[in-house]
Amino acid sequence: MKKQVLVSVRNWKSTMLMLFASFFFVFLIFIVNASVTAARENQAMFSNELNPALEDVTPIPDCKKDFFLNPNRPCYTFLYQPTGDEQIEAIVDAIKQNNDPPIPEDRVRGFSSREEINEFLLEHPESVLGALHFDKRDEQRISFVLQTNSTVKFWKGNYQDPNFYAQLPLQMAAEREIVRNLAEDSNLEWSVSYSDFAHPAIELQSVVGTIGGSFLFAAAMFGFTMQMSGLVWERETRLRQSMTTMGMLDSAYWCSWVSWELVLMTLSSLFICCFGLLFQFDLFLNNSFGILFLLFLLFEVSMAAFALFISAFVSSASSSIFVGFAIFIVGWAFQVVVIFGFPFEPEFSTAAQVIFAMLPWNLLAKGLYDLGQATATSDSPGISWSERFSYCLTRPPPPDERATYGYYDDNCVVPVGQMFWIFPILFVAFAMLGIYLDNVLPDAYGNRRALLYFLYPSYWVSPKPDHGRTIEAEAALMSDPHRELGLSMDADVLAEALRMKKRCRAHTHALEPDSSQTIESARASGKVFNDPDASTQMVDVDIGSDAASSEDNSPLAIEMFGLSKKYRIKPKYLCRGGCRSCWRHRPKLGHEPEYFHAVCGNWVGVEEGELFCLLGPNGAGKTTTINCLTGVMPPTSGDALVCGESIMQAGGLDRIRSFMGVCPQFDVQWPELTGYEHLKLFADLKGIPLSQAHSEAMELLQKVKLEEAMNACVSTYSGGMKRRLSVAMALLGDPKVVYLDEPTTGMDPISRRHVWDIIQESKKGRCIILTTHSMEEADILGDRIGIMARGHLRCLGHPLHLKKRFGTGYKVSISIQKPLYLTDASVKAYEENVEKVCSMFVEELGVQPSDRSEAYVHFIVQKERAEELGQFFSLLDDRKAECNIMDVQLSLASLEEVFLNIVRKAELENANKEGRTVTIVVNGSEEVKVPVGVETYKTESGEIFKFKWGQGESGEFILIDYERDFSGETPRSPHHIGPVVF
Repeated sequence: MKKQVLVSVRNWKSTMLMLFASFFFVFLIFIVNASVTAARENQAMFSNELNPALEDVTPIPDCKKDFFLNPNRPCYTFLYQPTGDEQIEAIVDAIKQNNDPPIPEDRVRGFSSREEINEFLLEHPESVLGALHFDKRDEQRISFVLQTNSTVKFWKGNYQDPNFYAQLPLQMAAEREIVRNLAEDSNLEWSVSYSDFAHPAIELQSVVGTIGGSFLFAAAMFGFTMQMSGLVWERETRLRQSMTTMGMLDSAYWCSWVSWELVLMTLSSLFICCFGLLFQFDLFLNNSFGILFLLFLLFEVSMAAFALFISAFVSSASSSIFVGFAIFIVGWAFQVVVIFGFPFEPEFSTAAQVIFAMLPWNLLAKGLYDLGQATATSDSPGISWSERFSYCLTRPPPPDERATYGYYDDNCVVPVGQMFWIFPILFVAFAMLGIYLDNVLPDAYGNRRALLYFLYPSYWVSPKPDHGRTIEAEAALMSDPHRELGLSMDADVLAEALRMKKRCRAHTHALEPDSSQTIESARASGKVFNDPDASTQMVDVDIGSDAASSEDNSPLAIEMFGLSKKYRIKPKYLCRGGCRSCWRHRPKLGHEPEYFHAVCGNWVGVEEGELFCLLGPNGAGKTTTINCLTGVMPPTSGDALVCGESIMQAGGLDRIRSFMGVCPQFDVQWPELTGYEHLKLFADLKGIPLSQAHSEAMELLQKVKLEEAMNACVSTYSGGMKRRLSVAMALLGDPKVVYLDEPTTGMDPISRRHVWDIIQESKKGRCIILTTHSMEEADILGDRIGIMARGHLRCLGHPLHLKKRFGTGYKVSISIQKPLYLTDASVKAYEENVEKVCSMFVEELGVQPSDRSEAYVHFIVQKERAEELGQFFSLLDDRKAECNIMDVQLSLASLEEVFLNIVRKAELENANKEGRTVTIVVNGSEEVKVPVGVETYKTESGEIFKFKWGQGESGEFILIDYERDFSGETPRSPHHIGPVVF
């Protein structure tokens, strides 16, 4: 949990966003709620009217002041018809004059008939408040029809009721002036008032309860996405795998994650409630605080478990953002459905309610909707803690019991109190399902547990150590992958395999075979070349035989018993496999699938205090071997003992990890943590006491020269500093076995030399397996070197032994004194001396110069002529003064030369086995297939071609160029081609 706290503190911006994102969304709810409340303030229907007050009818408004009429057209306060009648005209004039203020003449217009008024209204929309249609039957009987627009108008908070704005004023004015005209009394008092009926406020859906679910769900999605991306990122960057390798249990990882997320979610839920109270929402003021807090907390907890579940299907942290957004869209759509009543009402099926209740955001929307409805008006009492179940009814209560209810909903299912136990069930279900999928779905290495792994007792209880036989080791004794693949084996590798076979039989208590075959007997039978110095010394014998030539009971730190790892090769389709052609070329039933052998049945033992160096091109199987030994991936077959513990036995790796240190090929570190915090974290994982952890961390930081940067975040480290920290992490806790996978990659020469010194000092009392691409590093550090190619161990032995066996010969370097003053004569004399030396090598040894530097001329002498070197050096010494020879150096072939020879032979063997060819074009258009790796090739027409090959990073052959070989004629120009891999 300490790591979780440190990462969250260092990522304080993301943590603050997760905690306070709710403030932004609560503020948005406040703005929306304030806008809706302001719109309802002028509408009496939304307030309780127990004793409405009387209101006088207002005068007729001026059409120019009407906000909703078209300002670009002339307006009229009212129209009337018919015109020409003196009594009607007098009434209209009185309406205009007695209004307050008087209506201007140009605001009133008369027409002869109703049809003309209607035509005018159609031609001039939004320009007239109303029209008066008078009907005069005689001098004492006058009636009228009032024509107004009855549409309620609302725009940006301006609300206009047509009944009270224009209709009533026109009606009252017309009635008043008609009565005064008929009574012939222009001063007749006329006062009309009106009032609303007493009514309660119209109960609408609570704004906070309606939209709160969507807004607060959006706030929770920040934490959800961060939780999911954090889990995926630690898996993607192999940080979690690194902690597991250092001894961390899965249960400890999940408990730590849940504990810290629970702290953050508790704070987040508390802030949401506080923000709601801060903005004075009735939903937060009138409902129980405990109900609100638990609703938000349990929702976020269940969403955290849902994030754990979804993370099992997400492969990269960057894609988790898109997944989170997609889930938000789906959740928002579901919440809209829930707000409209589906399916949490009695008339809907229980199955639909159960399905919707399985998604946490639906329950949040339902809970907030209920709480919002309980506080929809100012007189609504809200829901108390004791009413968390009782408010939800499927039918109205009896009239005599209604007084006992503070608030109730008679069309309700799934009350808030019921959600308080549904959310924990969802948390447990999603968490268990997420952890299950995390175990059974393949990880980055393709590893996964059995579908019913939780039924095995070994998963729950760590078995007792059993140093006896294992099925995998016994099966390795019976198999011979080299013979199955048709590959030969070097004599040194064979001797090691026979030695380890005998130890494997002793370990598994297997019976000795009836017949035995030693290396000597293999040589006698012709299966091994007898020349011990031959660079081609290979053997093709049964390595399953007990052929150890000498007893070897010395304890070994690491014992590999036929360790193998292979991957199934997926068929290569032309498209994605759905077309007819791909279906026709699919693998047939009953056919054996093809496999790529990353590691092929290696038998190797490494002693305590020994540094075993693994060399090989990219893809040779070095890192895969280390991954199998450290438990990152299980071997396909075979077994290995690490300090006597089997990596294939149940609980074996857990015991091995307690005394194992690993420096992976790529740095696995948290950018937010410091170097010191990394060592402290892994010290806790290894179970190092606190009193010892600090001193050991400081000692290692000083060794790798990181004490000055110990308190700086790893994100500020250079690549070399990160590698040094990885080496320190591997040596933490004084492990018995240390795996260093290319530890000095990216280091400057000074740091590299310093790390070499650290590794040399660390060999005492422990076993170290090191992989590298630096031949110098392997030559200096390696007690024994094994070179791998195509998954097979091709050679094995001390660096000097390998140089002697697989090197092309001896390197002789001659330094000739240069003239002090560069004149034509001195330069000519110097060149003549060089020519003399070269002539001596050609005449005596048949060797041409292989290279020439500023100070030396280099020659390679084949091993076959090594006996002649003594006599040659005597001759060279006699002519030393004549040729001005200053220095003579003799050295074996370099380890790099050995490496290139071994890899080339392995690649050539594999190319011949697979029958690979390359097509060249000769004579302009003729295509010829040439076996990969050949130096000369003769076509059917008798033409001879010479080929020049290179090798790529993985050792594969690359055709550089080729040329026609004309015997006795000047060769043509080479046919250069670009580097092509075959």
